[in-house]
Amino acid sequence: MTTTARIARPGDHAAALEVWLRANTARGKTPGPDRVARVRAKLADAALVVVAERVGDVVGMALAEPGPDRDGAGEVLPELCHLSMVFVDPDHWGNRIGQPLLDAVYEQAVRQGHTLVHLWTGEDNQRARRLYDRAGFLPSGRADLLDTANASSTSPGPCDRARWLGDHDRRVTWRTAAARAPGGRGRWPNPRWCR
Repeated sequence: MTTTARIARPGDHAAALEVWLRANTARGKTPGPDRVARVRAKLADAALVVVAERVGDVVGMALAEPGPDRDGAGEVLPELCHLSMVFVDPDHWGNRIGQPLLDAVYEQAVRQGHTLVHLWTGEDNQRARRLYDRAGFLPSGRADLLDTANASSTSPGPCDRARWLGDHDRRVTWRTAAARAPGGRGRWPNPRWCR
């Protein structure tokens, strides 16, 4: 079956939200109504939403936005694209849906002038870590505890974006350059880290 990834149209946001909700629920991290409302609003306002389709059905989604320095506490860096969400419908886990989503985000990041893609993921999220490793992301070596009990529900900072990880989970950051190696495949060049 062929997977196609493309920029989401406004009519895709409900399906993207459903993918996000189903994936979190399948991982045992069912979000509450407030979180669902925030993600719905974020999808409507995001700089970039990408969906993956199979046979006309949305089976994956990714959301990216300009990245602020100092893990969300600083000014937006023009070169940085923050990959905020990548989710695949659990019925399609293991079918390599994530790579086309990442490819579409990379393509748009380069078009928008970004040279670096950055993300946080749960330290124990092995499925995501395998995807990011295959895609050429390198762990930055940085990790911290995500304290969602103290995260502001209105703050757009890293804790809010990664709230789904749960109280006091460890998270790690991964980064890569947005320009692919020659030929468009293979490992990416060494990243230029943020300040």
